[in-house]
Amino acid sequence: MTYSVTLSVQLTPDYQACPQAPVRLTMTVTAVTGFVDQGIFVFLKDTVTNVPYFSRVATTCDINTLSTNPGNATFRANAIDLVYLSATAADAGIVTIEADIQELCNQMNRLQTLATPTTVVITNA
Repeated sequence: MTYSVTLSVQLTPDYQACPQAPVRLTMTVTAVTGFVDQGIFVFLKDTVTNVPYFSRVATTCDINTLSTNPGNATFRANAIDLVYLSATAADAGIVTIEADIQELCNQMNRLQTLATPTTVVITNA
């Protein structure tokens, strides 16, 4: 099976024209192949305010252990909305997020293939 993610990406218009101004980035998963759901972004809730914040792109373990229930302290979601302090930071952030999504797809693909079976004999002593 092939794993893939399709994103809708939106940025502050003409953000490169004023490189020192803040930049808003939203990414929304619009389609997935192979995944059970579109929740590839992990959020944590602040322990004081209970406000969720983006933590990372999910790992293969996150996909299997975290739910998409926003009532949980840690959960997966299908969208992020971030503000970067500059155009340079936004560009670097986009590259990192997209690379992490690619790595997630690569790792999920690797999990689909098993090595040749080996025989293990277990006996009592």
